[in-house]
Amino acid sequence: MDIMEAIRGRRSIRKYAAKPPEREKLEALVEAGFLSPSGSNAQNWFFTVITNEALLGRLEKEGKEAVVQRASPVYQRLAATPGYKLLQGAPCCILVGFAPEMANGPVDAAIAVQNICLAAYGMGLGTCINGLINCLLNQTDSGDLRHAFGIPDGMLCAMGISVGYPDEAPAARPRDRAKVRFLA
Repeated sequence: MDIMEAIRGRRSIRKYAAKPPEREKLEALVEAGFLSPSGSNAQNWFFTVITNEALLGRLEKEGKEAVVQRASPVYQRLAATPGYKLLQGAPCCILVGFAPEMANGPVDAAIAVQNICLAAYGMGLGTCINGLINCLLNQTDSGDLRHAFGIPDGMLCAMGISVGYPDEAPAARPRDRAKVRFLA
């Protein structure tokens, strides 16, 4: 698959089939994250792949509660909506984080997340990037949760990626090309 085809074709998936991704595919997704560039080649990230149903359930339940309590009002209302699912019912979530002392940490994590999402699309998997997970996992009182979800000491969770086989095929949304400027 051509890289521009993947960029044009990848969508945020919010409905997943029951079939979980194979371990080999999950390992390849983490490799795609590891292969992403990082500022000064610091590689100051971490990846935690969660497929355990009990842990996913805990992340879903406690994450939704944290969004209702700590996120901006727009997301608080969204999370309070009946049927809202933080992880969209995905059978896997990949947490991606960084060392906060590195100024480029959030950008490095975001680049790794995009690599993972494009690789997943190329493998027939769907993804949805979720920045709201950090409402739960980056709080000072979340030490036991951070440990349960494999977040190394001293690191921050940038975002999570819901991963699974898509059970929907959303259409592309229009893009506003008026936001592009070329200065010559």
